[in-house]
Amino acid sequence: WTLAGKDAHDSYEEFQTEFADKLTDWENTFWLVSNLPEGVEWGWAWDYWLRRRNNPSSLLTLAQNPYMLTMMTDIYRKSGTLPANRGELFSQFTDELIERELKTLESRERRLLSETERKQLVHALVMALSKTAYAMQTRREPGEYGETTTATSLAVEDVRPAFISDGSHDLLYLAASASLLSVTEDRVRFTHQLLQEYFSALSMLTRIRGEKPKAVNLWTMLVNLWTMLVRVRDKKLKAADLWKPGNWWEPTGWEEATILLAGLFSADCTFVLEWVGDANPEVAAQCIVRSGAHTPPETLERLRDRWIPRLTDLVRDPEPRARAAVGRALGLVPGLDNRKGVGLRPDGLPDLDWCDVPAGTYPLGSDQKTDHNPKHTVRLNGFQIARYPITYRQFQAFVDAEDGYRDGRWWEGLHDDAKQVQQRGASEQDFKYWNHPREKVTWYEAMAFCAWLSAKLGYTVRLPTDDEWEAAARGSDERKYAYRGDFDPAKCNTYDTGIDRTSAVGIFPNGVSACGALDMTGNVWEWSENLYIQDKNSKNIINSNEMRVLRGGSWGNNSSYLRAAFRYWYAPGFVSFRFGFRSVRS
Repeated sequence: WTLAGKDAHDSYEEFQTEFADKLTDWENTFWLVSNLPEGVEWGWAWDYWLRRRNNPSSLLTLAQNPYMLTMMTDIYRKSGTLPANRGELFSQFTDELIERELKTLESRERRLLSETERKQLVHALVMALSKTAYAMQTRREPGEYGETTTATSLAVEDVRPAFISDGSHDLLYLAASASLLSVTEDRVRFTHQLLQEYFSALSMLTRIRGEKPKAVNLWTMLVNLWTMLVRVRDKKLKAADLWKPGNWWEPTGWEEATILLAGLFSADCTFVLEWVGDANPEVAAQCIVRSGAHTPPETLERLRDRWIPRLTDLVRDPEPRARAAVGRALGLVPGLDNRKGVGLRPDGLPDLDWCDVPAGTYPLGSDQKTDHNPKHTVRLNGFQIARYPITYRQFQAFVDAEDGYRDGRWWEGLHDDAKQVQQRGASEQDFKYWNHPREKVTWYEAMAFCAWLSAKLGYTVRLPTDDEWEAAARGSDERKYAYRGDFDPAKCNTYDTGIDRTSAVGIFPNGVSACGALDMTGNVWEWSENLYIQDKNSKNIINSNEMRVLRGGSWGNNSSYLRAAFRYWYAPGFVSFRFGFRSVRS
């Protein structure tokens, strides 16, 4: 329960009350299963618990690793508590292992080590381990699937020079005896990959350029001592040395070590965030949410001010995958992306940014039979459409509200299938970034969201009709895509763009639609209000479970599906990590 916390304990008791008599393995289900057994429903409470259980910054997630669980159990047995993050956890654990080995050494030599001798021995051992880890992290080797990965072992002859000390002790033997290294006849490796990353983090700290970090715990004090006593001959390390500017968004193997490094500064990890924040915003954001270290509000504000302009800076970050990575960085921390239309208002309601679509006559449809949309002209009244698809953060406000998703008023008038969707509860977002489109949302849920928001705002918010969506995308100039010109994967998130998932809304300013809306080509398919097959009298039938129209294509589609005239369809109760929606205002 120290690992899980009080919220988990409350959820556990509620789950036990609900399912102890219904599930023979209810405890296993609660802790380990992602999907409840068929016929078992717990609605929003299950989604809430999964978010808590799978939070990557929690020690509960870390305990899923057997080695880490053993480490935490040993520390808890000794101190009755646990450190706040992995950096401190490894500090205590390695300290414990080394201290245990020094006592064994004293017993073997039948003498007590002097304080000076003990400090020198610990210093030499940790420095040797750090150099070895850094050498492994730097070296690349072929992976199982043809990719290159971080090396996990080195030849004994390459490692031994780092473990030569002025004293009479065999440091390599001590490291192996302390269960930090595994040494065979010809190879040396750390007993666990996370140990390699931890000692890499210590080595990184001695190489990083900049102000010496404040001593916030025993190990950082020791590291600061090294920086004064040990002359580091290597060039001081820049984050851009690890993540090259040309492809900084691609993993290099240094990500976990950097997160552990941030964890060493539990009181304030600004030092690490400033070091990595410009070179790789996504790693910096991972440090914020996963290291367990504190990030002051003023540091978050500085990072936000530097990152948000990069979302639309086609000069600094012309590669869409780079801007998508900046978007993920902003989307990891709730509320960090404070662009208008992306998050919530001060009162907690979704903040929508409206684009005007003037009244007029619009030429719609195309000559391609595959569009299922023959050429026609419509006269539309003026309306407004949201600049972005509804985001994960905005939809979650509906899910979490006491009078939101669980309130039956917003589902009234819909087909009976909608009640089953509501009872099942909102599906879990696949790409959990607060500024990404909300995906895995049914047409029924999109309609209920609009009904809820209409009541809250005092004016009608709804899904666009099929014709309204196309008119907003194409305007009166009959564009093939929502932007002018031919298909261009640099102007939208599609299969050809290579992001391979949803992206933060609004990172394609060069893909703007006729009315000023963004992401109308790619990212997620967007639900329309009306039926796919209809006559003039059936446009606004909402109590039907017949197919509904989807528009715009998604991150997983090619150009033929992305044309603004193309009409796709699916059942209103279907969910997909490629389906989302945006709202209009009459």
